[in-house]
Amino acid sequence: MSEFDTTALSPGGSGARANNMRAHNLSVLAQAVADGPVPLSRAELAHATGLNRSTVTRLVEQLLGDGIVIEGDLRAATSGRPAVPLHPARHTHVALGAEISAEYLEVCVVDLTGSILVERRHEFTVQVPKRARMLAELAGIINDLAVQVEQAGMSLVGVACGVPGLIDPSTGYLHTSPHLDWHDVDLISAMTEAGCRFEVGFHNSAGVAAHAEVRARRRASQAVSDFVYVTGSSGIGAALVRNHLVEGGARGWAGELGHVLVSGSEARCSCGARGCLETVAARSAILTNAGLSPDAPIGQLFAALRRSDPRAQDAVALAGRGLGEALAAYLNLVDAPLVVLGGLLERLFDNLGPKVHEMIGARVLSHAWAPVGVEPSLAGAHAVSEGAAWLILKDFIGSPDRWCPPPRGTTPYYSVDQTPEVTVV
Repeated sequence: MSEFDTTALSPGGSGARANNMRAHNLSVLAQAVADGPVPLSRAELAHATGLNRSTVTRLVEQLLGDGIVIEGDLRAATSGRPAVPLHPARHTHVALGAEISAEYLEVCVVDLTGSILVERRHEFTVQVPKRARMLAELAGIINDLAVQVEQAGMSLVGVACGVPGLIDPSTGYLHTSPHLDWHDVDLISAMTEAGCRFEVGFHNSAGVAAHAEVRARRRASQAVSDFVYVTGSSGIGAALVRNHLVEGGARGWAGELGHVLVSGSEARCSCGARGCLETVAARSAILTNAGLSPDAPIGQLFAALRRSDPRAQDAVALAGRGLGEALAAYLNLVDAPLVVLGGLLERLFDNLGPKVHEMIGARVLSHAWAPVGVEPSLAGAHAVSEGAAWLILKDFIGSPDRWCPPPRGTTPYYSVDQTPEVTVV
């Protein structure tokens, strides 16, 4: 079934088929508005989706009534009557997205426009809290933000969280997260025990960040359909995107690029093996090789790079060489035309990007005929938490049976994208 296929399959009678077709068409229209790089009028939506104009006009009334889209200001058309553009609705339906890492907790509220309305970030400056304390902190933030959403008259449609490591997204069972030193944890049950009032969906961090990257590129009219997304900080994770969809593998465990063996390192990795990519390209490894403390603020590394400190330059070059070597092996297997670097790797792109590209050029067999691009991420610093929220919103957009007019509270609500709340502990 194509992205804008208007055929709905149903084993039931004509009424069931009609209902299924209506729901399918509603979700197609909602997705087209949510993902489009520019606002579309009703006529433009009809052209983009293949639906007839009378059907679009009729269905848009439900999208408006259920708080999925809003009408913009009348605009002049190149021909015919002026058009009314449709935008994703602000401050109606929202999702909470979270990230658990060895360096911080982050939770944000995201609406259908993709805007972050509130962000809470708790950074760990001394040591990573014990699991029970971290989950209790996360549960408290989620509960607090849910109250804020309710008071603002918005509808909370779900909560999701990105976690580094091998996790079963269908059950929330974390098999292992070497960076957190968590093993065999039922995260959903643990969150309930921590006092969370909502069921949280758990996913691999790199995978949900890749979802954010897909949407960011759609919105920027740079919708490359196939690429490898790589994110790095305390660890290195990756995700393969095919036809705008993130491929997680048979069990959702694909993308552990950080544990690929690279040359030039015999250091022991957090996973227990020696010579993994993370031993040269993870944050602590880069800081150590640069002559800094492994838990030093990352700003010290950037300061050293700005003054052309040779140890810092060598450390980043080593990281770029290892990353390029691992990616070259990966690209020879999956044949992707683009590599996108996110997280800390995006911030270091100017320093390590050329070395990554050099290694890919030297080691990817097809590169001479079809060069592989290497680009910085467009998703931004909050890709994991935003991506987790967007997973929830995307499922909501695709499920019209869940739509209903959002509650209208009396408390005015304003986006605070530019003033996120940051707590250092």
